[in-house]
Amino acid sequence: DSSYCLQKQQRAKHHHGRVLFRDELYWPYAIQELPPMEDVGQREVRVKYGEVLTLQSGDKFKKLSVAPGGTLRVPMGEFHFGELQMDAGSQIEYMNPGYKSVFHLNGPCIWRAKLKRQNNVKDSTIARGVKLMQHGSETMFIEGEWAGTILAPNADLVLGQSNKIVYG
Repeated sequence: DSSYCLQKQQRAKHHHGRVLFRDELYWPYAIQELPPMEDVGQREVRVKYGEVLTLQSGDKFKKLSVAPGGTLRVPMGEFHFGELQMDAGSQIEYMNPGYKSVFHLNGPCIWRAKLKRQNNVKDSTIARGVKLMQHGSETMFIEGEWAGTILAPNADLVLGQSNKIVYG
């Protein structure tokens, strides 16, 4: 009925030209805005079969892709990507599981990697430190092993299409 719509409209909040509805009955939480995305530059890197790339905090890539058999080693820190692609058969290893490793993304994401667990570390430990922040509106496909937090307020997220076990 129209009275419900009128009530909802009266509770609406205007924010940066968008109308946000906060209906405590359905979603009582507010989502913080993401910080501005840094310029990622022009560097494009493809990690091939048998290769290992170790990121450094502050790294920026226009595009980073990891082929089957390639490994991405991730230390503590923040990393910026225009596009991120982890192919099926690739691996990701967190060098400091449980500590802050933040992926900032402003473009497409395909994540089909397997977690390379050191010393039988638990997914819950890895998830504590890993964060993927999509600053854009491109669809993200998280189809591999995932442990962490995903913030994608303006993007569609396809989660667990192939791998049904995720942690975060």
